[in-house]
Amino acid sequence: MNQQGVATARFGEDLVKEFGDQYVVYYDHGAPDKSDKVAACKAFYGTPGEGVHNVNRLADVDALVGDTDGRALVLIEIEERPSSPKKIVGDIFALAMSNHVAVGRCAQEHFVIGAHTQVIIAGVVTGKGASREKIETVIAARLSSFHRGKRELSLDNVCLVFRESLEDALDRALSSVEAALLEAHLVE
Repeated sequence: MNQQGVATARFGEDLVKEFGDQYVVYYDHGAPDKSDKVAACKAFYGTPGEGVHNVNRLADVDALVGDTDGRALVLIEIEERPSSPKKIVGDIFALAMSNHVAVGRCAQEHFVIGAHTQVIIAGVVTGKGASREKIETVIAARLSSFHRGKRELSLDNVCLVFRESLEDALDRALSSVEAALLEAHLVE
């Protein structure tokens, strides 16, 4: 595990402690020899039978909370370094264009992305400039103007959590997961 994924791995461990008894939880960037919950999570467009390939893989997901019926309830992407608006919007739309998440390498488990799926993008912003204001007032506000089919991931289900401290952003993101799970269950 490189230094870049250390905070993401800790977040994944916290996610398992908090929600692992009730939900299926996987996260990337951890030590697979220490937890069976550490696995690559690949968002893709297609059917599970087709498999995940470079041609249909659209995003790598840092953490997934799903149910035993194979629904992706919450997808979490963590940006440990300051991110540009272009990167944040790219994270959002890559997930919005996907319809499944494959977890693992060989014997993959698949989860459906749909109207029930909530997305949390969390990360750090620099104290300089208007980055956080731009995220909160422009990006978040504009997401609701993009309409999608009733069975697809709704961009209204995207929560952006950016703070000057990565630790603060991840604390807020962890508390946002509970609210996101409540929302996911309201959309059946």
